[in-house]
Amino acid sequence: MLYRLLDDPSEASPPPDTPAMAEAAAAVAMTERHHATLSRLAELGMALAEAIVAQTKEEGAAEAGAAFAKVGQAVRRAIALEQTLGSELGRRRGELAETRQARLAEARSKSWNARDEAIQREMKGVIEPETADDKDRAENLLDDIDELLTSEEFSDYDDRPAGETIARLCQALGLDPDWCVETPEGWAVKASSAPLCETGGSRLPPDRRRGLIDIDPKTLRSARSAKPKAPAKLE
Repeated sequence: MLYRLLDDPSEASPPPDTPAMAEAAAAVAMTERHHATLSRLAELGMALAEAIVAQTKEEGAAEAGAAFAKVGQAVRRAIALEQTLGSELGRRRGELAETRQARLAEARSKSWNARDEAIQREMKGVIEPETADDKDRAENLLDDIDELLTSEEFSDYDDRPAGETIARLCQALGLDPDWCVETPEGWAVKASSAPLCETGGSRLPPDRRRGLIDIDPKTLRSARSAKPKAPAKLE
């Protein structure tokens, strides 16, 4: 039986910074360097002021008072600038973090929406053949899917592979249990019930076999307790 490996939208990764965000990050890095420089300058000023005080005690230098005043003034300015730059640094860091968080949230939302669309699309694929002559049942099943996905039983489906959710939905709704199966290469959904050979024994052309695998779902179920052989991926 032919199966198609399921394209499962993965968890969104942090998107790369935009050019404006890159500039903001560079400004943050520059401000961090300047802030560190002012902090070090204040420390050196304090060390110099302490050295002047020590020298005054030892030698009683007459000019020590004037030198100490100048150093003290420089230290006060450095501290004031350090505080101002520290506030600016915090603001820039916060704005950049908020922008990155907002972009990540948007990417995650798109990923979750893509996963929901994949689940709905594959579930329609299993529902349509089983309800070809019963539109009411088809609509009821689609409504049941929406209800199940918002139920406590499926509360963690966002954190699970889409294939696992599809298989669980099929089980809960009494649909084809072999529609979606887990293989050593990942979750796969039925692509066709036909074998790899067309009528007459000729093999399907490569362009029709690409991305498909030929597996027996019964074999997979019976071998779950053991490590199954990897199905041959068709080129």
